[in-house]
Amino acid sequence: QLEDMLWRRLAIMSVEDVGLGDPSAPVVVDTLERMRKLHPYNDIDRASYFAQAIRYLCRSKKDLSVGIVMGIVRKE
Repeated sequence: QLEDMLWRRLAIMSVEDVGLGDPSAPVVVDTLERMRKLHPYNDIDRASYFAQAIRYLCRSKKDLSVGIVMGIVRKE
């Protein structure tokens, strides 16, 4: 399902792109993802959690070191 794929991508970004720039980012994204499940699929309020997660990640300080290390590991 597209919605689940988008949330998985946000979770990855919270670790690979934000990382130690904001160590709370994965917790915040996970919490928002869990909270959206409290609403029925067609509830308009459900989308607000996705928007909030995006806004949170956008304003977070970035630290790409995890992604860089993972790239090195994949290459080896």
